[in-house]
Amino acid sequence: MIVHDDGTGPALFAGGMFNRAGNIETNGIAKWNGKTWSALGAAFKVYVGHRPVTSLASAVDEQGQFLFAHGNLFEEGELLANAARWNGSQWSVLGNDLSASSSMHAAVHAEAGELPALYVMGSFTTAGGIASHNLAKWAPIADAPLITTQPFSQEIDLGDDAILLAQVWGGDLAYQWFKDGQPLADDDHIGGSTTDTLAITGVTADDQALYHLQAESPCGSVTTRTAALQVICQYDIVPPLADGQVNVDDLLAVLNAWGLTGNRGWIPADINEDGVVGNDDLLSVIGAWGPCP
Repeated sequence: MIVHDDGTGPALFAGGMFNRAGNIETNGIAKWNGKTWSALGAAFKVYVGHRPVTSLASAVDEQGQFLFAHGNLFEEGELLANAARWNGSQWSVLGNDLSASSSMHAAVHAEAGELPALYVMGSFTTAGGIASHNLAKWAPIADAPLITTQPFSQEIDLGDDAILLAQVWGGDLAYQWFKDGQPLADDDHIGGSTTDTLAITGVTADDQALYHLQAESPCGSVTTRTAALQVICQYDIVPPLADGQVNVDDLLAVLNAWGLTGNRGWIPADINEDGVVGNDDLLSVIGAWGPCP
């Protein structure tokens, strides 16, 4: 098992000798997003005498961040390869001259100026047609910038601070953050608009938007995926679903919970999260009366 971001956020990926996860047919490899299992295509098959996935690794190559799998990749009963990578929607093969007993590990360290590399260890004599005795390295070959960490979509309470982070490998990089397709500039509210980390102080309704980062070097440019920033009005508290309005329903919710105590953030009516529902929470609802972002 390994945690990997395939473009939809970090998730748990599991591989092994199984063909179902929950009620989903999985063919030896599956993804858990925290709520449900899903399959990763139908390329890996469970056959007697074969292990479809023996190991998993998350690493970067010349096209970005990928999930790498080692095992038996079949198509219509024919063994295609022993290693493959998943781009979030489909598999592509890396070769078929790694033994089934090999194991894959993503490096957590790289030399200065280099990307982390994927190392393969096991019982084999060649890797990709190159003589390699039991140890091989799959490294990116890239001159253009590479995105190694994508920004994530977030839900932020009104008035809280938001951080959007992306990481890009390359030299002489110039950064620019965009909001709904328009370039951002630093001011008292926005910081880091020309770095890899965008900081928004005290988010407002106007900050609810789609954000992305563009990085450029003399060798080329890359653009991250879009990250959605959703501003949540913490005063709109009526369960199970808020209605987008701070109104009498929310006022009654505070009154009905009056005096309740608990850990910070556990009680919806405890708006200021001080552990007790009281006067400050009532005044917060009254002060925010009307539409919510």
